[in-house]
Amino acid sequence: MKKEFFVNGMACEKCVERVKNALLSQDEVNDVEVSLETGKVVLELSSDLDDSKISELITDLGYEYKN
Repeated sequence: MKKEFFVNGMACEKCVERVKNALLSQDEVNDVEVSLETGKVVLELSSDLDDSKISELITDLGYEYKN
């Protein structure tokens, strides 16, 4: 299962790594692709991960989650 969304506020590759690591810490997440240029994030999931949980993870890092 795939889920796509956008993250605003990433400025560098360190930002990308922070987002990836936060998402990969969730058991449901198998893989994460993040584009610094577009802010697009694609998750490969083993089971559904609630949008509110994703939003919480992203905003806790100081970025903006956009579905």
